[in-house]
Formats: sequence, structure tokens, C-alpha cells
Amino acid sequence: MFRMVQEMLYVGKGKTLSRDNFSLIYWGNFRLKVKMSNFSIEFIKDQNRLPGLMDRLCLAPVIALDIETVNWWNRHQEQVALIQIAYRSEGKTKVAVVDSLAKLDLEVLRRPLELPSVIKIIHNAPFDASKLAKHFKFRVTPVYDTMAGQMNSTFTASLTPFIIDKLQ
Repeated sequence: MFRMVQEMLYVGKGKTLSRDNFSLIYWGNFRLKVKMSNFSIEFIKDQNRLPGLMDRLCLAPVIALDIETVNWWNRHQEQVALIQIAYRSEGKTKVAVVDSLAKLDLEVLRRPLELPSVIKIIHNAPFDASKLAKHFKFRVTPVYDTMAGQMNSTFTASLTPFIIDKLQ
């Protein structure tokens, strides 16, 4: 989805810097050097930034969604660590990375994730959607699963023009 060149280096600060079409993103002990392709990344670790994100997501016709989990092999210790959402706004691609381990009230994300007018594009949707349902009681719908679509080229061919039309 994004043309990104990533270089992981051990550093650790907690901010984003932009310089000469590259963005240096500090997250924990890692520094990512990302080739910019007309997109921005917003890290959300505090509650007051979630309502604005919710408003923007409700206006997007299509969003791409991905989650990262920890301890997924142990159903009693499993947690959703990050919720990553990409969307288009004002002709630019925007990426929100929500730290779901930061004790945020993620209920404000329910509306855009369940809104029928917003298509959610997810790779391996049964995994991600089931984890969002289990941990946050979100019923993510409607969903286009890129993994299932890849396996069923007829379905992909029929839905792809619809998604492209929504993105323009």
C-alpha cells in the first residue's frame, strides 16, 4: 500500500522528525527511516487525540486496518498492542498508529470501524477482526480481506474497481 523504505536502528527518543522527503520516527528503542510518499504518520498515545481521529475516519470512504498483538499464542495473556489505520484525507494518505496498551478508552473507534459506509481493507481479516471483537467488542464491517481476495481472483476483480472509485 505504501512505498516505504525502512531502516531499523537502535536509538530511542519518542518523536517524529521530517527532513528531505524522509521521516525519522522514534518509537521505543527503534528509529525508522521512512521514505515519504505524500503521507503522514500520527502516533496516538493519549485520549484527547482519539475524537479527532474518529471524525476523520468517519469521513473516509475506505480505510486500511492492521493490528499487532503480543502473546497471541496464549489466549489468556494475548493483547492488541497497536491498531494501525491508513486513510485518505485532503488528497494525502494519513496513517494513525494507536497504542492500545496505553490504557486508552478505544470506544470512540467503534463508530468508524462499524460504520457501513466505510469499507475496511484488512489483510487476514478473520484474525484482525476477531481480535478486535474479542478485546474491544468491535464488529468491524464491511470488510475487504486482501488475503481472501488474492485467493479468489474473481472476487478481487469485481471489487477492485469499486474500491478504486471510492479512493478517487
